[in-house]
Amino acid sequence: MQMSTRKISRKCPPGWHSTLSIITPTTHELWHRIPHPSQPLSVKNAYFVHSIDLTCDCQSKCLSPVSFNRFTAIQYAFLEKQLRLSRELYCVLVFVVIVYIVALSHLYLTSSNDGSCGQNGKACFREFQLVPTTKAPADEDYVSRTVLLKEQFLLDAKLMNYSLYGLKELPVYPDHKKITQTYDIVPADLKLEEKLRVVYKKRLAACVIEKNMSTVLASIMCFLHDHEAFLKANRTITTEYFWTRFCKDKNEHNSIEDLLNATHTKLKDWTTFALVRDPLERLLSAFLDKCVMNREQFSDQNCYGCRDNIHCFVRTVYWRAKAFAKTQGRKPYNMEDVHTFPQNWHCSFKDRTNKMKIIKYYSEFTERKRTYARIVDVLKEAGIRPGLISEILDQLLGGSTYHTTIDSPEKKLVRMVVTKDQDLMDMIYSLYYHDYMMFGFSFV
Repeated sequence: MQMSTRKISRKCPPGWHSTLSIITPTTHELWHRIPHPSQPLSVKNAYFVHSIDLTCDCQSKCLSPVSFNRFTAIQYAFLEKQLRLSRELYCVLVFVVIVYIVALSHLYLTSSNDGSCGQNGKACFREFQLVPTTKAPADEDYVSRTVLLKEQFLLDAKLMNYSLYGLKELPVYPDHKKITQTYDIVPADLKLEEKLRVVYKKRLAACVIEKNMSTVLASIMCFLHDHEAFLKANRTITTEYFWTRFCKDKNEHNSIEDLLNATHTKLKDWTTFALVRDPLERLLSAFLDKCVMNREQFSDQNCYGCRDNIHCFVRTVYWRAKAFAKTQGRKPYNMEDVHTFPQNWHCSFKDRTNKMKIIKYYSEFTERKRTYARIVDVLKEAGIRPGLISEILDQLLGGSTYHTTIDSPEKKLVRMVVTKDQDLMDMIYSLYYHDYMMFGFSFV
């Protein structure tokens, strides 16, 4: 097809010139208006230059040809597009920032007390009921993001009020030189029991060891397993009893292999943890619980037949542990053995020490807060809702179990008797040597 050209004469405003365009033979002739060549080329006008134009005056007399670089015009067009997109993105960002500020302001106002928040420099917050929301199929604990933000705000305030922020376990380096080796050291790496309490939907498993806050820890895991049913049954974490526990056979496994086979998972898919305790404190707690404070609940034979004799009790534990180790764990054991045998025999520590989180359980109340802080850290890591963690803290710090011996005067008396008997202490050190070394507890 042959190109067509045409002279166009038109009267134009001052400073403007008509154009004579050489039109490509596609559809029709184009009319362009551009500024005078002495004026800067605008992006808008350059956007529409598709041909070579001849600039003419208003009497249709051509003055001189003006060549427009087609590539330059495309560059200008591309730059204009970038600028337009930048302006749009800027507007969107401004809108998002405004919405975020409004949301934070609303959260702050709804989380404060009626005009009393912040008075006297004290942190405060308003209690609230968890808002029921539509549950997601994959997670029974699904709630809206707004509720989670409120729960996190409440949890942070409670951690601050309970002085649990930043508490860490203190490193201890046992001095094995205190061991006189009057008695043979009881070997490690035997397998006694592995009692797991799990929260399936969060892939969280706790190995409970008797006399290491075991009843409370099992209750915590039961609460997290089904908190609605637990509360509906009027159960509380600190008042559960082993024989009448709410989650019996619901979230319990006797080995990690049993758990993995039942759930068709691998160990790396789970967060596992256990509580360990100073060996001497654990031994004294078992003696007081089974032989002194709750003696009427058991027959005389249930305390190795020692009744309230601590010397008899310690020596019996030592020799029974030696016999159990000699048979490589094939010798039968009883309830007292489970409460007093070395902790490293529980939870298959010999196979999974590096894969299981170890939390120290402290007897003194001020130090026990370190235990609670570490439990909170593990629950957070497992993705437990902040509101459920807050409820656990309220119950932990608001009560103690029915058989606790932590602050009893009987314990102070028995501890004094034991620590003054060097022969008895040598036997205890030999019995629990690997517990002291493996878990980092100091010899008295």
